[in-house]
Amino acid sequence: MNIWVLSHQYDYGNLCDKYKWNEEGRILGVYYTREVALRSLTEYQKIKGFSSHISNFYIEEYILDEIKN
Repeated sequence: MNIWVLSHQYDYGNLCDKYKWNEEGRILGVYYTREVALRSLTEYQKIKGFSSHISNFYIEEYILDEIKN
């Protein structure tokens, strides 16, 4: 079984100073199809905060093990 994970990540602060630099990442959802993940992504792109970092969305596919009896 395959699942798709939609996440959003970005960096902020002073990249030259490790004490003033930070990163933010969120898992936004887990979906059974890539198409549903893409539809959800387009909705998240409209939300303030996400819309200012529009290129930082990621959809990754994961294969779950199936238990065979």
